Amino acid sequence: MKKMMLDILIIAMINLVGCYYQEQMSPANYDFAEDSDIQVTTKDTVYNLKATDYYYYNDSLFVRASQNLNKQTKFKYQVVIPAEDIQKLETKRADVGGTMIIIGVLALVTLGIAFLVSLSNMD
Repeated sequence: MKKMMLDILIIAMINLVGCYYQEQMSPANYDFAEDSDIQVTTKDTVYNLKATDYYYYNDSLFVRASQNLNKQTKFKYQVVIPAEDIQKLETKRADVGGTMIIIGVLALVTLGIAFLVSLSNMD
């Protein structure tokens, strides 16, 4: 049971290790059906949007936003951003190749340490 818990913990820790990068693109190149968090830059505002806060329809980005007016009152509104007004659109992507290299190196280091410990126990 302890071994299984340790294996699950190691796999969970490996999921935290990964390579990510910001990808910039135009609205025409971005697949809005992808459901990922994005950062949209217009000439006067930068929007950090979660996947559930926006949708794209008829060459416009519809943003559902809210702002706290005070502790009890939240003001909800919708912003429509035409695609031609978007200067920059960024999204976070995972680099699978880089992640696999990191995991491989960590596995080799772990095996090397385990091998050295087993050799020292033989004496």
